[in-house]
This record gives sequence, C-alpha cells and structure tokens, in this order.
Amino acid sequence: DDNGNVVNNDKPIDLSNITLPKVPTNDEPSCKIVFKLPTGVRFQRKFPPSYTVQSLFDFIMLQSFEKTQVHPGKFGLSISHPRKILTDTSETLQDAGLFPSALIHIFDKE
Repeated sequence: DDNGNVVNNDKPIDLSNITLPKVPTNDEPSCKIVFKLPTGVRFQRKFPPSYTVQSLFDFIMLQSFEKTQVHPGKFGLSISHPRKILTDTSETLQDAGLFPSALIHIFDKE
C-alpha cells in the first residue's frame, strides 16, 4: 500500500518494525544459511545461532519481491535432511539444527 506495508489477504504486514541481527564477524559463532528460492536461485547470509527462526522469516520478508518472487506472509521455510517445515518461530537457529550451516528451501504456501 502507500504506507510501505505489504498487503496479505487484505491484512497489511508492517515491515517497518522488523530489525535483523548484525552479521556475525568471522571470529563470532554463526549459522551460514543458504536460502533456495522456488526458482532455484540461491543466496546466503550469516546469523547468530542464538537468534530465532523468526529472524529467517524476517530476512526473507525484507528482501524485495523482485529478488525472491515470494510474497511476505505467503511463504514457508523448510530443510531437507531430515525434511522439516520450520514452524516454531521462537526456536533458536541452533536448537532448530541450523548450526553451523543449513540449506533452507523457501516455498509458496498457496
């Protein structure tokens, strides 16, 4: 909409309150996350292992639609081995088994 909100099923998603963790330095523990889009395109970012799964969703929502081709609020995240859809957004990245690295599949929920 005109206020910078992304509309999802007529409910705006306010992206202005989302903040991402700083990228860990090389000497800090980090989770190297590779995101794979439905188109096959991949991109990556490092996250502190103490951050939650919600930070992954936030990161994707802050990317431009042109880059991801997914709509905020209309996508899910999963890992392949073992196959698991990431639904507990309060779980830390380490507890979710994403430390030290993981490939995250982004999929359309529609």
